[in-house]
Amino acid sequence: MDDSDIQCTLCSKRDIPNAAVIWCAVCDEKLCQSCNEIHKYLKISSSHEVTALDVYKKLPTFISSLKQTCDSHEEHFKLYCPAHREPCCYKCTTTKHKTCHGFQTLDSLIEQSQTQFLDLECTIDELNINIETVFNNRTAALIELDDQVLDLAMHIKKTGEKLREKLESNEKEILQQLSVVHSKYKAIFENTVEELQTMKAEIKSLQKNIEEMKEFASEYQFVLGSQEIRLKLKKEKDNFCKYFENDHQLSQKNVALKFTPGQILNQDIFLGTLVVEEVACEIPFKKNASLEAAFPLDIFQNIESVKMHTSSQTKILEGKVTRNLAGCTFLENDQMLLSDWSDNNELLILDKQGEHLRNIVLDKKAFDVVYVGNHCVCQ
Repeated sequence: MDDSDIQCTLCSKRDIPNAAVIWCAVCDEKLCQSCNEIHKYLKISSSHEVTALDVYKKLPTFISSLKQTCDSHEEHFKLYCPAHREPCCYKCTTTKHKTCHGFQTLDSLIEQSQTQFLDLECTIDELNINIETVFNNRTAALIELDDQVLDLAMHIKKTGEKLREKLESNEKEILQQLSVVHSKYKAIFENTVEELQTMKAEIKSLQKNIEEMKEFASEYQFVLGSQEIRLKLKKEKDNFCKYFENDHQLSQKNVALKFTPGQILNQDIFLGTLVVEEVACEIPFKKNASLEAAFPLDIFQNIESVKMHTSSQTKILEGKVTRNLAGCTFLENDQMLLSDWSDNNELLILDKQGEHLRNIVLDKKAFDVVYVGNHCVCQ
């Protein structure tokens, strides 16, 4: 606000627009030059301190806004109430401040204010110095913090680059090791699987041969054919047993791959190490220990080694009938069935002691006969 905008208080009351140039702290009035001339010669106001308006405007707002008179009684403040920490007039002591004690006159406070103001200035100066000291310290600390963060960030970045380089190098090395281990054991395992697949096919073929023999072969064919199957079975069994160290443990080990992370940057291995361990493989499997005992493999060496001998004898008394007994088989009840390769077209049934029981008449003669089960025979 310009000085010309501030009007003289006294002139304004008379509706005269004169700009104020002086402020009286005692009257709390703004005066124009003419009113000020009258003000300083009046007996009641000749001792009042006045301030040029431009100086008055430089006062802090909380100072320039201080009132000099009591709003309630329209009298100048003469006292100071320490209880309320505010000035008051004499009449206030009987109203608002009637219960207050320790009043001081404003004149006595003004006399003391010089010393107190010096103390206040000293305190302000001291506090200002201390604040400045702390401010400078924290400012320096902030700058140092920023510098440290910048240095550490660069150091961390460089360390990260070194770590990544080392990690990438070590990663390639470990992956190469892993590839070599994989190729080595994969070849071993695949070869074993292929061999076992061949064994499975051979065993399946032997099983099929057994079923066909049981269904279609004669006893003579069954005995000699079993010898051939036993030889093949022993070969497959020997091939199979080479995979085992004992009855339950494979001689071929399983592979346990482990990765151990590293922790130290300055060693050759940082990412970690690949550990390859061969682990025993326990597999319970069936073992027919009675195979060779029940069916000795040297039961027949060749057909010339077969020797016939008499186990029992029987007589078939049927008058002058001519018999040409060619084949025989045993029934479930230990009875024996004989085929007659003559024109009699009969099968003869004997009990287990060799006694002739009865005959079975056929529509044609039979050279051989085989019992296939369920009371059925083939001829």
